[in-house]
Amino acid sequence: MPQYGTLEWMETLRDRLNDSKEFKRAARGWNASLLYEILPEGGFEKDALLGLRVEDGAVVEVWEGEPASACDYRITAPYGVFRAMNKGELNAVKAIVARKLKMKGNPTRLLRDSRPVNALQAVAVEMAKDGTSEWVDGS
Repeated sequence: MPQYGTLEWMETLRDRLNDSKEFKRAARGWNASLLYEILPEGGFEKDALLGLRVEDGAVVEVWEGEPASACDYRITAPYGVFRAMNKGELNAVKAIVARKLKMKGNPTRLLRDSRPVNALQAVAVEMAKDGTSEWVDGS
């Protein structure tokens, strides 16, 4: 079971997104790269940079660290905020609007693209609910 905040977790997310009919439908025509900066909090003791690139509804790349080229979005938050989002306790778009996380990129475009963003989050929530995600506190 991959621990959240690792490349192995992102690779599992990629596979699950690419297998998801709902994500493919919601992300059809969507091209975007996202970089998640997870800040230390609680038992999560290191900064983590994890990214993914979507082309027309398919995740074509995931990586760890700074990307080779600029990303459309850089989303930064403490571990607990990402944990809450990925357990379904906090909606990603609402978290941005409420300033619980910082986002660099075009916020208007991100709000316009809320369907694929919400579909991505739904798959991450599935991973938490079915036990695919491991959290630093063991939950």
